[in-house]
Amino acid sequence: MRALPAALLLTAGGFTAAVAQQTAAPDTMVAKTISNYSAKYMDAECQLTKGHYKVSSGATYLSTAIERGSIPENRLRALASGRRVITEAIQQNGQDKNAAAWYYLGRIDLHLGDVAGADSAFKRAEALAPGCAQDIGKYRRVVYAPIANKAIDFTKANQNDSALVYYRRAAAWYPASPLAPYNLANIFATSKMDDSALVYYDATLKATMVDTAAATVKIRNQAGYNRAVLLTRKQRWPDAVAAFQQYLTWVPDDADAKKGLIQSLRAAGMADSASAMEKKLGVTAGNPMAPAAVTGATADYNAAVQAYNAKNFAAAAAAADKFLVVEPNNRDALYMRARSYVELKKGPEAAKAANALLAVDPMSETALSLLGAAYNLTRSSTQAVNTRLRLNALPFTISSVTAAPSGA
Repeated sequence: MRALPAALLLTAGGFTAAVAQQTAAPDTMVAKTISNYSAKYMDAECQLTKGHYKVSSGATYLSTAIERGSIPENRLRALASGRRVITEAIQQNGQDKNAAAWYYLGRIDLHLGDVAGADSAFKRAEALAPGCAQDIGKYRRVVYAPIANKAIDFTKANQNDSALVYYRRAAAWYPASPLAPYNLANIFATSKMDDSALVYYDATLKATMVDTAAATVKIRNQAGYNRAVLLTRKQRWPDAVAAFQQYLTWVPDDADAKKGLIQSLRAAGMADSASAMEKKLGVTAGNPMAPAAVTGATADYNAAVQAYNAKNFAAAAAAADKFLVVEPNNRDALYMRARSYVELKKGPEAAKAANALLAVDPMSETALSLLGAAYNLTRSSTQAVNTRLRLNALPFTISSVTAAPSGA
């Protein structure tokens, strides 16, 4: 992959340095994707004046490559010519302030599979012509999918070094999507590279603040929780307090997050606030990690854990059901219940339980695997296949479940 600082593309002189460094092989996957999308030439959907004849020529070469490029050699020749004349216009004819020059250069670079070049050119075009942001965003969205999917494929093959390359490329290419920074954060968190993970969790949350789609909200919630946990691991207690408080505005019934908030409050020296929260949770005021008398919901939870670990799945499911009446979003209990029903071969109950787990932990590979097993039990072949497709498309996750008694 070509690594070019964006600043090299901001001036005509810098552009010369950038062109000299174009050594990476083209991304044929990206080139094919944009070619399939642009089977017919589309002019800019924003107000752009080509101005200089070389910029107009570059746009014409792009049109020729798209509409008359059935022969690959001719298509590549037209694209190369388009890149050459626009490069000359920018470098030799004072067109470095012409948004149209950068816009058409970006589109040509995409068709040539030069993602880094297209990214730099589009950024320059958008800076000069903000009204073109939506048009440029259209091309960013189209190309984003194959880049992100390639990263996911590498992740599933346990090739995290290669996955990181593509996730970083995807995150830089289309920062409006939270998927790439979320998966980057998860990989770094799993590798105990907490500082890098926090950077990308921050980027994830920034990308989710506008989009209110259900899938985006789920990523936001999981990123918010994971970020808060990492801050406690880093012992950045005031930051952890703020992170848990923010997360709890989104998921107010998450008992695990409340316990994390108590721990962070106390460690940050906010004992009064910690004690007030402890009373709500039924733990002793002196130590947020020390349980009160094991009765009520805590006793039900511990009973579920003990039965589950003993493979007494009927008792585990019953105790988990009882506990979840009090804490319906507890991940561990939801997992134990779903897994227990699968082990008991109770398909409908297992499907319902797995869906409840997915509602709380939507990026969980384990939860989807349990749902697929449940649909197999109920012989719901279509739903089982759809679940397998969801599982195959699932991004990397650090969500995990450990069954241990409360206070252990």
